[in-house]
Amino acid sequence: MKPYIQHGSIDRIQHINSVSYMSYRLAKKLKLDFYRTARGALLHDLFYYDWHDPDPSHRLHGYFHPGFALKNARELSRKNQLELSLLEENIIQRHMFPLTVIPPKYKESILVCLVDKYVATKEMIICSSEKRSKKFFDEVERTVK
Repeated sequence: MKPYIQHGSIDRIQHINSVSYMSYRLAKKLKLDFYRTARGALLHDLFYYDWHDPDPSHRLHGYFHPGFALKNARELSRKNQLELSLLEENIIQRHMFPLTVIPPKYKESILVCLVDKYVATKEMIICSSEKRSKKFFDEVERTVK
């Protein structure tokens, strides 16, 4: 997934790692299930195509990729003889709320949904005007740590 650009010049692995790490830190701070939160966040964008391509099958990507990611995460889990929890599945399937009409069920799912939006916004803004926004996002992230 490294060759796929996610936002601006940020590749998908960088994006997933940022979402997972920030979700983990916040979940730990909030006394939530930080292990499953981080695991669900690592799998939330597990799809194998460049959504920027004008391919007609990528239309409405924001609505459909959580389902693709969940399918891929289940396959990967079965292949490695691991089991996805209902919490992890909900994190993956509902991280695009409100595009996915059904809201997240768990606090951890809501957390990853919000962190994903924060990180995506940060990635797009920093890539378009790096110097102006870096200080702001550094300060926000210091408060999380």
